[in-house]
Amino acid sequence: MGENQAQRIGLVKKLLEKLMKTETSKAYFNIFKPEEMGELFGNYFREIKRKMDFSDVLAGIEKRKYHTALEVIDDIELVFKNALKFSNTLDDVKKSARLFKNVYIPCLRRRLQPSPKSTNWRVWAESILAELVTDKIVEIELFLTPVDTNRHKDYLKKIKRPMDYGKILRKLKEGKYDSFEAWCADMRLVTDNCKRYNGNSFLEDVRSNVELELEISCKRAKEIMMKKSRTKASKKVRQSNHSSKVAGKSSSNADRKIGVKSTPVSIPMDQPVDARIMQLKTILNCIGSDPQTQASSSIQRELQAIRKNLEQFKYPNV
Repeated sequence: MGENQAQRIGLVKKLLEKLMKTETSKAYFNIFKPEEMGELFGNYFREIKRKMDFSDVLAGIEKRKYHTALEVIDDIELVFKNALKFSNTLDDVKKSARLFKNVYIPCLRRRLQPSPKSTNWRVWAESILAELVTDKIVEIELFLTPVDTNRHKDYLKKIKRPMDYGKILRKLKEGKYDSFEAWCADMRLVTDNCKRYNGNSFLEDVRSNVELELEISCKRAKEIMMKKSRTKASKKVRQSNHSSKVAGKSSSNADRKIGVKSTPVSIPMDQPVDARIMQLKTILNCIGSDPQTQASSSIQRELQAIRKNLEQFKYPNV
């Protein structure tokens, strides 16, 4: 086993130990002995080929049974698959198994991927959600599923738009978010709804901790995406100007000597609005500093007007 795999297995072990501290895991998944469960589980080993619980997975890690971290995650997922497959599994157990299989396991697999370095906001959203769900599973277990409106009959009267992390993950996979800001708004809505329905004192420490982690992660993601967007924009403009100079195109009219027109500069629409605006500003600055555009007072006036409108948010879209 390589050093990298050993570190990844160590990470999965650490996250599994956190998962085992949840009330659901303690009740159903940490230790499971079907042979001691009575007649209902008498045919368990006829239906299930390989019994697995979280204690079995930990023991396998200690004995160095696993060669990769993905093998460990596969066995964690097997715990939930077995619960769903066995015919006599109780309904509450199946509900919990389905939840962890569909929400927790995808987040756990995402944790093994490298930290995002791109300007693709969807990759950042997946990473932030995965880190929150796996690192804070004990605190946010309550937020993984919709509130039971049969139990809390007045919930929909107080909460206009229910939200939970499971729903956010589905919306993200189905491409129902059109911006990083929209995704962040739904993430904040989870704890906002909790506070609105239960009052400020309910789970105050948990909510504050989760909200702080979310804001720090979102701010960091935006800063990195904006920085990379500025770098890309500057590089594209430099390349455009260089291409224009190499081409050697000339015109007696200074208004036509704009090197950047020879190669269009595109602004990816999947970036956050702030990043796109910053990219526009960078492009305008690069155009304005070009010797050819500086020779034209009319172009400089137009660029200055665009900058002013951009600062005052007068444009309906990018």
